Amino acid sequence: IPTSWEWKWGYDPFVWNDHQNLDPDIDGIDNMEEYKMRERFADPYQQDIYIETDGMEQQGILDLPHVFYKEAQQMIIERFSEHGINVYIDDGWDDGPVNGGGEMLPFQQNLDDTLGKQVLSYYTHHFADERKGIFRYIVIGSIDGGFITAVNYNKYDTMYIGNNIRSSITRIAFTPREVRVQLAKAVLHELGHSIGLMPWTF
Repeated sequence: IPTSWEWKWGYDPFVWNDHQNLDPDIDGIDNMEEYKMRERFADPYQQDIYIETDGMEQQGILDLPHVFYKEAQQMIIERFSEHGINVYIDDGWDDGPVNGGGEMLPFQQNLDDTLGKQVLSYYTHHFADERKGIFRYIVIGSIDGGFITAVNYNKYDTMYIGNNIRSSITRIAFTPREVRVQLAKAVLHELGHSIGLMPWTF
């Protein structure tokens, strides 16, 4: 980490700091990662959540678009901001990596949260290596259900949310607005797991 970054955030450049293990805001993003994300507003003293989201291709004319709707994103951003946490969502940033957010992933019939092989293929081929460990990866797809899985390195950073016409999310949603509300609720639920809220602890 260059001296200029240390000066900016109040570190003494003449004192060695273990930036690879320092995380003063306890958001899971260490100082080395905060430095890498400096162009994305990363602040080592401000809790941040970075998300990349992709969608699954539609299957038929009755299938809903599998996207993280902007309104649902805004609900997530506002909910976390109430607690002083910034959320940044890449659903297709103009200057993002080649395999950044907003991709339409090939349809897969079977997805599960135990083996995670199908989701692992998305994670491996559509989620940039430099983002792993910093971003959370959310796939919106057509298969019913929702889960979080540790597809690699035992990090629970990958989530799948289904929003097909028969899914549990949309069955009770009778309007486009309610579809977005239910999607936001499902994402918020899985994000809770990604920050450690698990049934066996809470």
